[in-house]
Amino acid sequence: MNDVDARLVNRIQEGYLDAFDELVEKHKKSVFYLSFRIVGNREDAYDVSQEVFLTVYRKIDSWKPKAPFRNWLYRITVNFSLKCWKRNARRQGFLSRKDDTRGQYLPDRKISEQPDKVFESKEIDHLIKKAIDNLPVRQRTAFILRYYEGLKIKEVASVLKCSEGTVKANVFHAIRKLRDQLDDLCDYLV
Repeated sequence: MNDVDARLVNRIQEGYLDAFDELVEKHKKSVFYLSFRIVGNREDAYDVSQEVFLTVYRKIDSWKPKAPFRNWLYRITVNFSLKCWKRNARRQGFLSRKDDTRGQYLPDRKISEQPDKVFESKEIDHLIKKAIDNLPVRQRTAFILRYYEGLKIKEVASVLKCSEGTVKANVFHAIRKLRDQLDDLCDYLV
C-alpha cells in the first residue's frame, strides 16, 4: 500500500482540504489517461475525471485501507468511464463512431525528433489505439489496466470486481485479437 496515499486520505478524513488537492495533483494524469483510453475522447475523459474526484471527495470515508487507494480510485474511474462509453455508444449506435477520437496520439512517451520517425511513430500509435478500440469493452478495459496502467492481475481483478481467472481470460483474448488485427502492421515494420 502506498503510505503517501494513506496519509493523504487520513488527512482528508480529518478535514484538511489541502490534502485533497495533493491527492488530486498526484493522481489526475493517471485518472485522465485511463478514462481517455476507455471513453475515447478528451472532453469526455475530462468530464469523467471531474466526476471521479468529486465522488472520491464525497465518499472518501468509504475507502478502507485493506486495498491500495489506487485500486479504489481506478475502480471509480473505470465505472464512470464505462458509463460514459455506454451512454455514447447508445447515442451513436454501437457501430457508428464517426466523431470518436479514439486512436488519437497521446503524447505520453518521447519519440525521435526526426520528422519521418515522428510520423511513423504517430501512425503506429494510431493503428495500435484503433485496434485496442475495436476490442470488446471488458477485454479493452482489462488490457488497458494491465498493460497501460501496469496493474497486476490481482489488482485488475480488484478494480473490475471479478475473478483473476476472468481477468486473465479477458487479457488473453484481447492480446489474441490485437495480434490478429495488427498482423499487417508487423509485416509493415519488418
